[in-house]
Amino acid sequence: MFNTIINGLCIIGFILLIICFFLNNGNFIDIRQIIRDHIKIYVNNKFQFTVIFIIPLVFSLRIATITCISKDILENLNVVLSIFITMFITILSILSSIKNNNDIPNYNLVKRETFTAAMFETLLCIILLIISFVASCFIKYISTLHLTVLSLIVYYILIIILLNTLLILKRLKKLHDNEK
Repeated sequence: MFNTIINGLCIIGFILLIICFFLNNGNFIDIRQIIRDHIKIYVNNKFQFTVIFIIPLVFSLRIATITCISKDILENLNVVLSIFITMFITILSILSSIKNNNDIPNYNLVKRETFTAAMFETLLCIILLIISFVASCFIKYISTLHLTVLSLIVYYILIIILLNTLLILKRLKKLHDNEK
């Protein structure tokens, strides 16, 4: 009886969190705006969008059918994601301190898009970290089908994080090379 009440309260709390994160002009971070701003980077280049968001789905499907996530994988993922979150927050701090430069064409655009990509990466890392924490607690109770779907989601988000990290590194090099 007590477990049922706790489970119900957890589900209600989870639903309320999701609603708060996706409300317009809420006090929480506007996840929708971060995603929209990041997708705008790829509006003019459908090929890059496909490489960054569609191809990882194919890879994730294959990896999930070969190997499902385990408690060991999730524990290692938690460590890596914690490091990534720290790195992306540091990148955001560095980008905030860089002054705009109107003398170099597209410098401000590249800076803004790099900031947006780093925000998106931080968001993905935090979402994946939450999924990983929850999954590691309940992994022994998850059926094989649900574990495969969860593995697909985890691998997909992880591959997107890795590909977008390469994008950020390329843009940071561009900013550094054009700095006064």
